Amino acid sequence: MATTDKLFINLSNHPSNKWSEDQINAVKEKWNKLINVTFPDIDPEATSTDINNLCEEYINKILSIIEFKECTIENTTVHIMGEMTFVYNMIRILKDKYNISCVASTTKRDVTEKEDGTKTSIFKFIQFREY
Repeated sequence: MATTDKLFINLSNHPSNKWSEDQINAVKEKWNKLINVTFPDIDPEATSTDINNLCEEYINKILSIIEFKECTIENTTVHIMGEMTFVYNMIRILKDKYNISCVASTTKRDVTEKEDGTKTSIFKFIQFREY
């Protein structure tokens, strides 16, 4: 098993091929494998049971990726951003049951407001922060 490989799993609605160079470089500084996992489309009418079942499905996906990529749990970090109840439950399980590190990406938002009231936001990546 390749215990020196450090795996970064991006579980968000923002695939890494659309990230800024700064964000990609921040991954490359600490991890040498990057895998994108598409964030699920969460039905706003989903029940807590539905969310728990979805979390179980995604936990199994993450564990399968770790095994397939021949990495260790200790060398894996999950970047998770999205619908709050799913994210909360995923982080709780990943950290408490598996001791898998979880991070969020932080950004600085630059907002421009036009006279007609429309706003344009540009987000600049700053860092990954541990949950």
